[in-house]
Amino acid sequence: RTTCAEGECPVGTEEVVPLDGLPTCSSCNPGSYRADGMEFCEECPVGRIAPEKGAEQCIRCPTGEYSPEAGSMNCSACSPGFVPSADGGTCNICKAGTFASLGAAACLPCPA
Repeated sequence: RTTCAEGECPVGTEEVVPLDGLPTCSSCNPGSYRADGMEFCEECPVGRIAPEKGAEQCIRCPTGEYSPEAGSMNCSACSPGFVPSADGGTCNICKAGTFASLGAAACLPCPA
């Protein structure tokens, strides 16, 4: 925490006014972020994470992984037979005649 003038907190932090009334800048919690132009820290959307405190932005889950809840700190691999949705928020089942291994990015045709 650092003492700051009102409205002057750097990205990745937000202004907190404690009981003594002196504004301080407090890091955003893991799973949330604050970019330039935002007033407060906000939760990362589904499919994106902020693993550490003080994030300036959320990052997409790695290929083959998903994050189903807003405010997540980590991603998970999709189960065999499933692949992440385009937004990384869910896992979709592979269509008949295709398969996916644990953490795969795409369903592949079954061998003949």
